[in-house]
Amino acid sequence: MANPIQSLEDLAYQQKVIYGTINGSSLQKFFRKRANVGIYERMWNFMNHIEPSPWVDTDNEGYQRVKTEDYAFLWDAPILEYLKQTECELTTVGKPFNLKGYGIATPQGADYREKISFHILQMQEQGKLEELRKKWFERESICPEDDQRSGRNTSDIGLETVAGVFYILIMGAAMSFVTVVVEHMWHKPSVYKKRCKSIKTKSNVNFQIVPYCKTTSV
Repeated sequence: MANPIQSLEDLAYQQKVIYGTINGSSLQKFFRKRANVGIYERMWNFMNHIEPSPWVDTDNEGYQRVKTEDYAFLWDAPILEYLKQTECELTTVGKPFNLKGYGIATPQGADYREKISFHILQMQEQGKLEELRKKWFERESICPEDDQRSGRNTSDIGLETVAGVFYILIMGAAMSFVTVVVEHMWHKPSVYKKRCKSIKTKSNVNFQIVPYCKTTSV
């Protein structure tokens, strides 16, 4: 049976599945700060009035509630993506939101702060950070459904998937052709006049005649 919840919007506009996150976490603060903003207002009001309480004290408590209740646990996407590769009864839905980077905290004035920053940038430029990400977060899943889903996603890429790109290219080429024709017709009179003027000048110097141009020679 297909999961009816496929996005954050689907989760917000239903009442059956309770959703929440860790009490006092940065994600809870994210919702609190946006308590009057669009879809987050709806979600914040839901989480503060629903019973039983959707807030949990630890991430493990959140995972257990997902397994035993109609509950969705909102947490860091990399951690959830890693977890679902070994916990086959769990899955993730929708696209990540509240995107932000991670940092390494050091004491103020620490002499090794610049060295750490330099080596992180060096690893990023050399592609080592991307290699680490793929090693831990894109490893082969032990869950058979993930393998089947991956195979379906690969096989679904066909002509119908990229047909829109070809349509756009064809339309772009046609519009370019029309534009060239219009510009040629628009600028042709001025070019013609310049050509006639040039012929007139040469004629005055050499032959004293002005062929094909409706002007008066001086």
